[in-house]
Amino acid sequence: MMDIRNSGSIQPKGAGKKRYNAQEKLMILGEIDHGEDIPGVAEKHDIAVGTLKRWREKREAAKSGDDPLGLSGLEGKSTRPRRLGNKISRETEEKIRKCWSEKPGLGPSQIHYQLKRDGIKVSTKAVRRVLIEAGYRKKERVGMEGLIRFEAERPNKLWQMDILDFWLGKSRLYLMLVLDDYSRFVVGWGLFNEATMSHAITIMRKAINRYGRPEGLLTDRGMQFHSWRTMSRFEKLLESLWIEHILARAHHPQTLGKVEALNKRIQNELLQKRQFRAQNEARDAIQGWVHEYNHSRTHQGLRDPELGSVLVPADRYYGRADEVLAKVRARLGGGAPASIDYTKEIEEMEAIEVLKVIENRGNLEIWFCGRRYKLIV
Repeated sequence: MMDIRNSGSIQPKGAGKKRYNAQEKLMILGEIDHGEDIPGVAEKHDIAVGTLKRWREKREAAKSGDDPLGLSGLEGKSTRPRRLGNKISRETEEKIRKCWSEKPGLGPSQIHYQLKRDGIKVSTKAVRRVLIEAGYRKKERVGMEGLIRFEAERPNKLWQMDILDFWLGKSRLYLMLVLDDYSRFVVGWGLFNEATMSHAITIMRKAINRYGRPEGLLTDRGMQFHSWRTMSRFEKLLESLWIEHILARAHHPQTLGKVEALNKRIQNELLQKRQFRAQNEARDAIQGWVHEYNHSRTHQGLRDPELGSVLVPADRYYGRADEVLAKVRARLGGGAPASIDYTKEIEEMEAIEVLKVIENRGNLEIWFCGRRYKLIV
């Protein structure tokens, strides 16, 4: 056997040195080959016994006619992280950037699901890389620990209502929002110069006329919804319609978490981004934002066990979730890109299809969304 004990010097590990090179490993193993015990060599060079044994195994496996000493088996591998499965086409990068420019409030995970809904396969990691190159900065999430999450069992089981204020020049405006808890669908909203109980009643009446009566309504204890001394006009309206009024715990905004999250999103994506010249301009912009939120953008809270968050609020509210999920699976599988935009179909429904009043044997009957209700005077 070739004597390699004196063929070079071994620089001990210390400050600035984290590993031995292949030649040094070969010299250390040479000490064992010439009779020194493995524990002694390991202690001498500050190396684990198991590491020495692995070196020996790799050296033996690498021995060949071209490499009789097995030096190639002792060469260190690069510790530089490899990018695996993270390379995407230029076309997909452009779609990521376009999606983010159209919806700047979305993060990497949300854009991943937005594209997935359209049949485009791309990892969240790849989306994040493209967004960072485009200037995206991650926002810290605080105050989420220990929260108990709940969700209504069906549409119109529970609505949430809240008020958001913002400034238009020197004028303070108030945006009232009503959200369906199960689907996160915005069933009502209004923009006013004041936040009064009358305005809250107006918003509720409009929402009920369009989408039907909820079984319950969750609000905070603001004067627009609740009176400490007696039953307010707002509460009397709810009682007359057999709607249970649920009051959030005082000083605990997390109870209204879904509508509070909606408030923050419309603030970050619209109200703090745009400079409105008039109240009508702000109202039109809010209307467009709400329509897109309901019908176009995927929601992180609507998660399918298999496909993740590819649904939009309208999918759940109108009972189209299973149909949409099937179409998304077909798109991802390379099938025909069936349309999943049914917004136009809903908006073009005739009024008689939603609400009609007929006389039946001298009695008035109200039909709402295909269901019959008796009119009791």
